[in-house]
Amino acid sequence: GGGRSRHSQLTEFGELVRADFAGRPNLTSPEREAPFLEQILSAVAAAVARHGGARPLYLVGHSFGSRAIAHLLVRADFRSRLPSSFAGALLFGYPL
Repeated sequence: GGGRSRHSQLTEFGELVRADFAGRPNLTSPEREAPFLEQILSAVAAAVARHGGARPLYLVGHSFGSRAIAHLLVRADFRSRLPSSFAGALLFGYPL
């Protein structure tokens, strides 16, 4: 365990914007995963609007969030919508 309890530790590296999925995420097909990948992009847009686009942006996921971020990154149609400040992803507890 420890995903949520360790969020505060990440703040020593920068500001943390936390987002949770709405609904029941489903990554079994491109059509089913699209609404949840859109949620990630919406959270990214909100973070950039709040903190500016000059600072590096990292997507950090734990467990299923890691898997969803990986799905986003392998899809060019979603990856291309990430801001130029996107610098990488940290994926913890990634379920196969």
